[in-house]
Formats: sequence, C-alpha cells, structure tokens
Amino acid sequence: MIEKYIYASTEILSGSLAFVAAAYLFLTSSYIKKQYRALGAIELLVGILMLCDGLAWYFNGSPGKTAYLINVFGNFMTFSLIALLPILYCLYIVQSMNDDRRGVGLLRGIIAISAATELFHVISYLNRYIYWIDPASNLYQRGPGFTIWSVLFFIPVIISVSYVVSHKQLFNKRRYSVIVIFAAIPTLTAIVNLFIGMSLSNYAICVCVLVMFMQALQDNVLIMIEQREQIKRQDDELEDMRQRIALSQIKPHFLYNTLNSIYVLCDTDKEKAKFVVNHLADYLRQSIGSIESKEPIPFEEELEHTKVYIDIEKVRFEGRFDVEYRINATDFSIPALTVQPMAENAIKHGLCKKRLREKGRLVISSDDMGDYFRVCVEDNGVGFDMEEYSKRDTVPGQHIGLRNVKERIRIMKNAEMLIQSEVGKGTKIEIRIPKN
Repeated sequence: MIEKYIYASTEILSGSLAFVAAAYLFLTSSYIKKQYRALGAIELLVGILMLCDGLAWYFNGSPGKTAYLINVFGNFMTFSLIALLPILYCLYIVQSMNDDRRGVGLLRGIIAISAATELFHVISYLNRYIYWIDPASNLYQRGPGFTIWSVLFFIPVIISVSYVVSHKQLFNKRRYSVIVIFAAIPTLTAIVNLFIGMSLSNYAICVCVLVMFMQALQDNVLIMIEQREQIKRQDDELEDMRQRIALSQIKPHFLYNTLNSIYVLCDTDKEKAKFVVNHLADYLRQSIGSIESKEPIPFEEELEHTKVYIDIEKVRFEGRFDVEYRINATDFSIPALTVQPMAENAIKHGLCKKRLREKGRLVISSDDMGDYFRVCVEDNGVGFDMEEYSKRDTVPGQHIGLRNVKERIRIMKNAEMLIQSEVGKGTKIEIRIPKN
C-alpha cells in the first residue's frame, strides 16, 4: 500500500519538474527558439502525463466512487498523452535538423501512426482490451492488448530514431545523442515492463526529457557564446572599416600639394605660410581625432573642421572661389567627416574645373526644417550628369568620397543624402537628419 504513494509522489514531483522546464523554455528568450518551443511542448505534455499517472497511482485501489472516477480519468489521460508523445518527439527532431524541410514527410507519417494509436486506445477502452479499472476494487488491470499497445507506441518512435540515424549529418553531436537516448531508454524499460507488471516507461520518459532540457540549455549557451564572438568580430570589422574610411579622407595628394604650397610661401609670404601650417595641423588633428569618434559629433565641430580645410584650399587656389556660410541651425549631431568630404568634392571636382576666368562659389548651409535638420553643400562648378553618376556609383574606385559619406550617415537611423547636379551649372548635396 505504501508503494503506490511512493510512486504517486515520485510521478507528481517529476511532473512538477517538467512543468518548470516547460515554463522556462516557453518564457525565456533563446537563440534556438524553435527547438525551445518544441521541447517545451514535450515537457508540458510529459508534465501533464506524469501528473495524471500520479493521480491514478494515488487513488488506485482506494475505495469510493470519486477515487474510482479519478483513477479512470488519470489512466485514460495517461494513455492518451502517451499516444501523442511521438508527434512532439518527431517535431523536436525536425526542428533540430539543419534543414527542417527534409523532415516534413516524416512528421506527417508519425502524425498518421499516432492518430491510429490514439483511435485504437479509445476503442479498446470500451472493451477493456488494453487495460481496465475493476469497479469493485478500483485496481488497475492490464488487458490482453497491452503488448500490442506498447508496440504501436514505439513504432513511430523507432521510425523517428531510424530516420535520425540515417541522417546523422543533419544534427550536431550533442543533439543527436539525446534524441537517440530519448528513444533507447524508454524502449528498454518498456521491455522490462512486460515482465515485471509495473510501468517504468513514464519515469524513463521524464528522465529523458529532463536530459534533453539540460542539453538544450547547453546548446543555447554555446550558441550565445558563438553569437557574442561573432558580434565582436563584426564590431572589429566595423571599427577597421571606420578607421579606413576616416584615413581615406586624409588624401596624400592634398598633403603633398599643401606642403608644396607652404614651401613656396616660405619664400614669398611667411605669414601666410604660418597660417597654412597652423590650419594644416588643425586639419590633421581633427581628421585623426574623428577616427576615435564612434558616435555622431556636434555639427559645430564638423563645421569647424570643414572651415579649416576650406581655408587651406583658398590659399592654394587663391582667387578661384568664394565661400558663403548660411548657418541657421547648429543644435544637432552629425557623423564625423561628412560635411568636409562634401566640401572637398565641390572644390576638387566642381569649382577647380571651371575655367580660370570664371570664379566659383561654394555655399554651406544648415537649417531646421521642423522634422529634420538639413545640411547643404552647394557649388556653381562644372556639375555632372546624374544618369552617368548613378551608373558609376557602385563601381569600385569611383566617387569614393561621397560613397564614404553615405556609409557614415547610415549610423543615424533614417538619415539620408540627396544629390542634385547639372552639367555646367553646379552640384547640390543635401544631408537630412531626422530629429527623432
């Protein structure tokens, strides 16, 4: 008599552990979400199964109509849920495959076999073929069809495991092992059940799903570690790209030409030479400092850097162009090295290609447009054909400066760069930075 209470308590405790595991799998976020949900469904089913079987054990042989009804209900639910278990087991297998599309046919077949097993159980319940509860003693009794029932239950499990073994390459080693163990241990205990008259399969199933739970946790942790390492690698690659973009703005030919201008000015205009040296030092310091800037910087800092660059170019190309600043908004941030490359593009490819007698004009403006801030760099240089620009925009080595600007403004959500140009009239480049 004491044994049934031990079995009942053990199964209810095991079921409670399965419920806890199911709750964890359903409620926590993971990198293997599909496998977690499939395994969570198994844990939930096993938890209910163990609870029902525990109740059946507890009231087995107890007198009274209520005890009899609970015993009948507990055993009926236990056998019904066992018939459904192969479906969830197969679903977990399919979700664990590297290519889950290949297991769709297997899942459909297992559903059909399990449905037939469930139907066999319902029909057999009416004629006491698999098991029955003696109304007089309220004791569980096995029927002549119990062996057939056991075979029907393990047929889909064996088919699933055979599929797993034949497609071993589609599973990682840890997952493969626990999937096979889930089938092997209950099968062995079912064979033992036929001889000792006491069901151990439920305990074996509970132990196996808890092992699968621990393995899923391990898989999730390992994948999380791999994801973090991958993110770190991506961050390192982004950092490297950011540095290369920043360094690419410091053009060697610009330095050579500026140094050559300083060399000439040292003999002709020492004060102007000092002016250029100071501005070149500021330009280099600000350009190199932008390499360390991972976040957008105040617009005023980027504007100051742009002015330093333009002042140097005005000395080098004395009298070739005028500059006008229409700064109506400064209270916003912008990625470093965005306005300066736009100004450089306007001077190098627009203004300096005009005929010597035609003086150029460069206008840099900023405005608060309500929903966004706008920064414009506009010139009256030679301009270019927009259709030709669109064709060459993706070609390596073409429009590097403007392409770098596009890459840098991507760090600001919904920011965009617009380009307008017309041959012989000039170019206008506009950056829009949303306030939200």
